[in-house]
Amino acid sequence: TTTTTTTTPLTTMLLNATLQTKVSLADTDNNGMPPPLDATERALYEDNFKLAYRACQENAGGQTLPGRFEARPEAYARAYAGCGSHVTTTYRRSYARLYEATACATHQTDDQFVALYKDRPQDLIGRYVRLEALSAQRHLEKLYEITSGEPLPNHKSYDPNQVWGFLPGGPFENKQQMAESYVFCPATKNQASFAVIHNITGQLLGTVGVSHDDPTNLSIQLDAPIVQPQTTESQQEMEACFLLLDRLFAYGYRRIQMATDSQDALTRKLC
Repeated sequence: TTTTTTTTPLTTMLLNATLQTKVSLADTDNNGMPPPLDATERALYEDNFKLAYRACQENAGGQTLPGRFEARPEAYARAYAGCGSHVTTTYRRSYARLYEATACATHQTDDQFVALYKDRPQDLIGRYVRLEALSAQRHLEKLYEITSGEPLPNHKSYDPNQVWGFLPGGPFENKQQMAESYVFCPATKNQASFAVIHNITGQLLGTVGVSHDDPTNLSIQLDAPIVQPQTTESQQEMEACFLLLDRLFAYGYRRIQMATDSQDALTRKLC
C-alpha cells in the first residue's frame, strides 16, 4: 500500500521560494514545492535576484573559482532571492553568504549545487546538511532502515528504543506502520516535517520538524529530531535545528519552545 504524505502550508512557507513550478513526474506528493508565485511576488523575486547578483559581483564572499567567474554571484543571488520577500534583509544576506560559501568551495561543489538547485530549488541548504519536505515516497524506506535497530555501516545493531523511546510512537514493526504514523501523517496543518540530508553523501540522516504553530502570537515548538544513533549530538543534527530556528526568527517568530521528557538526556542538550 502506498501512503502519500500531506505537505502542510507551514512546510512550504519555511522552504525556499522559487520561480520553478514543476517537479519530477515521479514526485506525486509534490515534495514541498511551493505554489506558483503571483505577479507581485515574482517581480520581487526577480528584483532580489538582480540586486543580490550585482552586490556579490562587487563584494564576493571568497575567491573566484578559476574559469567560473559567475559562480559566486549566481549562487549568492539564487539563495538571496529564494528566501522570499517576507524575511528580513539581514537574514537573506546571511543565508546567501552561507550558501555561497558552501556551493562555491570547489568546482565539484559548484556542479553539485547547481544540479541540486535545478532539481530541488525549494530545499533549505546549510553547510553540512539540507532540509527537504518529508515524503513517504522519497524517505520512508531509508528512515525505517536507519531507525529500526538493524546494523548500519559503521554501527552495530542497537535497541531501536534509543531512537524512539521518548517519542510519541515507535519503534515500528514495519514500514507500512511507520508510513501511517504521525511521522509521515501530520495530525494538523500547524506542523511541518523535514528530511535531513547529508550534503556530501546525499544520505538521509533523519527528520526534524516543528509543531503547535501559533502565528497570531508568533510562537511555535521545535520537535525533537528523529535521527540515526551516530547522528545524535552531531554537527549535522545541530545544524538541522539551526536552519529551522534561523528561518523562523527571520519570519518574526518571537517564542520557540522545545518540549522533552525530563529523562531524555540527549534531547535536553538541544534545549
